[in-house]
Amino acid sequence: MTVTISRHAPPAGPDSERFTERLNERVARRIERLQESANSIDFAFSTSVMALHARCVIDPRAAKVETWEATVNAMQLGSALFAVTSASEGTIQCRIDRKARALQAIGPLSSADAGNWLTAFWLAVICRLQGVLYPPINLFYHFVLKDEAGFSPALEEALKLHQMYWTMTEERRADVDGSIALGPLAIACLAYDGKLPIEVESEYLPKHLLQHSWLRVVPQSLVTRC
Repeated sequence: MTVTISRHAPPAGPDSERFTERLNERVARRIERLQESANSIDFAFSTSVMALHARCVIDPRAAKVETWEATVNAMQLGSALFAVTSASEGTIQCRIDRKARALQAIGPLSSADAGNWLTAFWLAVICRLQGVLYPPINLFYHFVLKDEAGFSPALEEALKLHQMYWTMTEERRADVDGSIALGPLAIACLAYDGKLPIEVESEYLPKHLLQHSWLRVVPQSLVTRC
């Protein structure tokens, strides 16, 4: 039997849509500036991740192509962040927002840290691009063991803990970062692709990201990293 975990209600409505549109415009501007200077790529990445969360507030099932595009943009910017900071000279060829771009290598940035690496990894998994594993331990443990009986309960627990954290205060409840559970979603994507039954439904796990519906619509060549 499928268990449904209702998402807490982050603010939605016309204000949320306007906020999302402003974020999208900000992401687009920051992407266009990257070829002039990649020094602000960490801000572009963090803004794109916020834009993805905001999209999932107004499109909780990720049923609109704009939400998929926001996911891909965030993934590509995360990849680019670590590509340009892993070299100190030369240019790095990246595809970001449907275009091939030559970004100047900038060397180490403090923002190219474990936290942003993990976020970039989750996004790569959601977009079905492979990387080095850095798992949320319990959920990933059940996935590795192909534990069909244990995976869905572990996923349910992870979502309930996510919900508990993001509803603990009014400030957190209003924060768009709680609209999706990025880490559990990424591991659930691996499980879905590995044919493990997923008996949990939740707007914290947008359906069309989990089931990679957009990969059957959007050309794979547009979903690439650096």
